[in-house]
Amino acid sequence: MYRRLGDEHGVAQALLDLGHVAQHQEDREQATAHYEESLMMYRKIGDLEGTASAVNGMAVLARNRGDLEGRAHLARRAWVSIESLVTAAAWRSV
Repeated sequence: MYRRLGDEHGVAQALLDLGHVAQHQEDREQATAHYEESLMMYRKIGDLEGTASAVNGMAVLARNRGDLEGRAHLARRAWVSIESLVTAAAWRSV
């Protein structure tokens, strides 16, 4: 529905939600696909909070696979996105 409306943020959020559902159902392949597409869309529209959320979902998947190094890398990426969001918000309030 969001695709038909041209609502890129809605599509990205729906994909993120589908990633969470697939992860909960232990369908790691589908969860990864949804998170990756969501991440690409959030980056395209410049949504740092969404970017951090998608990266965090991927980090949780890595942790659940036992890939602690991958999880640490993804967690750092999520943190960078969060820092950017905080910095942007601080500049807007000046």
